[in-house]
Amino acid sequence: MKSQSEVRSSWYATRTIPMPDSDERGTASCLIWIEHREDGSWAVGRASDLTQREHAAPRDSDYVFIGFEIDDALDAANGALEDDLVASEADGITADVSPFLRRDLESPLNEWFWGRRPS
Repeated sequence: MKSQSEVRSSWYATRTIPMPDSDERGTASCLIWIEHREDGSWAVGRASDLTQREHAAPRDSDYVFIGFEIDDALDAANGALEDDLVASEADGITADVSPFLRRDLESPLNEWFWGRRPS
């Protein structure tokens, strides 16, 4: 079983949306992430309180996108982010969360591809 740090090591970008204290499920936040997989594909995940789960690894049902195009991954991540922000606003929560940008992914992608950190 992977630790939380091992799971997060493949994540290139994350956004967290806080939930209200009065959330009936006891959910503290919603996390959306973009990860780059060993096979070269991109995956976008969305989960509520991932850190409170018994196992650190995301479930298959947490993924909203898996594919090979970086722009499709960004579109899926920003779509999920927008949906959660709209739902949060309906619950009276205003969250200042930046959209996912291509540059969020390019630096770690270059590091992965070239095997070194950019200087």
